[in-house]
Amino acid sequence: MSALSKAESSFDVTKITSAMIALMKDDPSLTLADMEREFRQMGSHTYLVAMHGGAPVSDMEIRTLEGRIAKHWVYICLYGEVEAEGLLEAWGRTPEENLTDLRECGFLVVKERK
Repeated sequence: MSALSKAESSFDVTKITSAMIALMKDDPSLTLADMEREFRQMGSHTYLVAMHGGAPVSDMEIRTLEGRIAKHWVYICLYGEVEAEGLLEAWGRTPEENLTDLRECGFLVVKERK
């Protein structure tokens, strides 16, 4: 996952997201929980947090890479454990519960106009 490591070192959320999506499309068995585990193994400053509730903006929705509506959306923390722990604490979640929730996560996307 060297592409992930290279993207992660950029501190650029777009590059990190693109690298994760590319890896997950190349290997459909990979999940966002797998990506979070990889970041932890790398000693990364990037953390993935499953955010509960609907999309934070009315013109967006939460979709998996397969296009299904997802239960939670993924938030990419670029500034390390303190930020991630603060979010998990605010949600009343443990890191283990976060990994479980990441399995039901998708990405925020703009709703298609009809």
